[in-house]
Amino acid sequence: MVTESMRRVFLGLVFTAFLSLFGSAVYYTTTVNAGTLAIAALFAILGTLGMKRLVPLVSWEQETAQRAVSTERVVSTARIACIFLVGLVSLATFTFLAATHPITSATRSLWLLFSPAHILLLGIAFFCMMCIGSTRWSTPAQSILMIRLSAILGACIAFLTTALAAILFPLGFGFDPFLHRATLEHIATFGTITPKPLYYIGAYSLELVGNILLHIPLFSLDIFLAPLGLAVLTWIALRTKAFHPAFLALIPFAAFISTTPQAIGFLWVFALVIAIKNNVPKPYLWLFVIAALAAHPIAGVPAVILAVLVSLNRHAGLDPASNASRNDGSRIGVRDDRMSQLVIATVTACGIFAIPLMFFAQQVITGMNVGFSWPAFTDLSRIPALGFFSLHGNALMDTVMLFGGNLFFITAILAIVGFIGREHGERFKIVPYVLAAIIAFGNFVMLSLGFDFPFLISYERTDFALRLVTIAWIFLLPVASDGIQTIIAKYTSKPYGTRTYGTVLNRSLQTYAVLLIALLFSANIYVTYPRHDGYTRSAAFNVTAADIEIVHAIAKDAGDTPYVVLGNQTIASAAIQELGFFQYYQGNIFAYPIPTSSPLYGLFLEMIEETPNLETVQAAKDLTGATHVYFVVHDYWWEADKRIEEAKKITNTWFTSEDGTVTVFIFYAFLQRF
Repeated sequence: MVTESMRRVFLGLVFTAFLSLFGSAVYYTTTVNAGTLAIAALFAILGTLGMKRLVPLVSWEQETAQRAVSTERVVSTARIACIFLVGLVSLATFTFLAATHPITSATRSLWLLFSPAHILLLGIAFFCMMCIGSTRWSTPAQSILMIRLSAILGACIAFLTTALAAILFPLGFGFDPFLHRATLEHIATFGTITPKPLYYIGAYSLELVGNILLHIPLFSLDIFLAPLGLAVLTWIALRTKAFHPAFLALIPFAAFISTTPQAIGFLWVFALVIAIKNNVPKPYLWLFVIAALAAHPIAGVPAVILAVLVSLNRHAGLDPASNASRNDGSRIGVRDDRMSQLVIATVTACGIFAIPLMFFAQQVITGMNVGFSWPAFTDLSRIPALGFFSLHGNALMDTVMLFGGNLFFITAILAIVGFIGREHGERFKIVPYVLAAIIAFGNFVMLSLGFDFPFLISYERTDFALRLVTIAWIFLLPVASDGIQTIIAKYTSKPYGTRTYGTVLNRSLQTYAVLLIALLFSANIYVTYPRHDGYTRSAAFNVTAADIEIVHAIAKDAGDTPYVVLGNQTIASAAIQELGFFQYYQGNIFAYPIPTSSPLYGLFLEMIEETPNLETVQAAKDLTGATHVYFVVHDYWWEADKRIEEAKKITNTWFTSEDGTVTVFIFYAFLQRF
């Protein structure tokens, strides 16, 4: 049965969606402050209550109650309690280890400073969740208790897996989150930001409400919001039995480790998928779709396509109940079936061009330069590699990469099994997921082959396309969960003498299967975060305490004098976090070289990749009109010592961070050679 807690959590999602939309309306129509956000929250409450009254969740409740019934008691209560306790202790130990090992120095990968062996603790917790989630009991109440315990462990696992970066990096993780937090700080301080973006606000409004109305520190709110959202959605997915517990091993966790508008969009897409799987009425589905659109169009547009396919699918005569026969033997709704199927086919064909058309529209509206080339469609090498297909002679790591590196394809294979495993009359229910995933993947291929984004640095230009792979991945999760169920059902209740063994041929094989899935989950965690090993070499570094020190030192040295800084993304991220958008020059050029499309970043690359020279420094002065130029060199640059010695030849003014890891060269108003 549906408990009151489940209903409250789901209505909490509905309230959050309304809050996102009304918060966006506030931003676009007036100034963001405590009063206007309070009004938005009030309208969100009224919208939620109205939705609950006008569109009851009857179908969802019936479906969930049906899934909760079990028939066979297998494991004792004491054993289940012990397994649950082991899971909690593993999670607590993992949390303690992460919290007591903060990373404030520069590193390419957290696994270089936080041992990958700690993943075993999450693997143990996952194993415990699987054991509890696969247990069957003789009464619905006992079954619901097992489902609840499994859902609690699953939600905690999902949270810790994605919140690991937030816990380990107290100064912040990534690059984009720093930009978004600075934007949020600006809006919270001044009530708006200019120019007003056409997107992102649906995500921003949630954080602004938490910060302005609830007084939650923006930094804490930002780094934990996406992991918390994933935990809530995981709880709903497991608590409603809409997904097999093993599906947790297939989630693309990398999409949720940072709270960006794109991550919030992914969360709404996931919420949409869960709602569809639970047969939630269509008005709730479209509410989540609009929320996804308000957060990020790359999430919102595919969500629209999925919702359209679901609506057409429910309207079509694909449901066996709508294909019933009349007394004279003729079928009901055959003509409608064919028309609906034609519409579905048309939506699928057109949907492959949805995201490319969106970028063309954005180019027209904003003037953003988007490159397109028909001949490029023949160059298949432009499609980013999505899997791991080579062996390096290391049995353990090869196994980890075969699982973790090919997780998308594993999900797709399980989805195929889930589709084939359904009875012909039941496949209609999962057709929208499959078609939507095909459309999202088709958009990925289109963007990879024919489109270019010159406003991004070369290694970031595949990012937009890869986000569509994540969307397709999320769309396939419910079908892949069905595939897991199909595989289990094939080996369930097989007679062995006079006895019948649980979920897989016998308990030993069942244990091995759970261990295999736990290994898959552990591999997923390892590949979630940037890696610097024999398989993948990360090029990105985190913001360090030295970066923050240098940012303030430069600001103090410059005083009121206009200045620019030629440095990498980490120093720019630290500046954004500490100083905000403090100084822009002509041509909308920020004082630090961000984004990477900024001409200042190109000048920095000339200084750091070639030879520091006064001509490049002068070019920075001429470009911005700034009086002072600061050139920042980190010791982790592969030729740092050489660049430092070369820079000393063109200026006699420099200083270093307290730990000696960052060197800053200063070029004042009048340039001369030394």
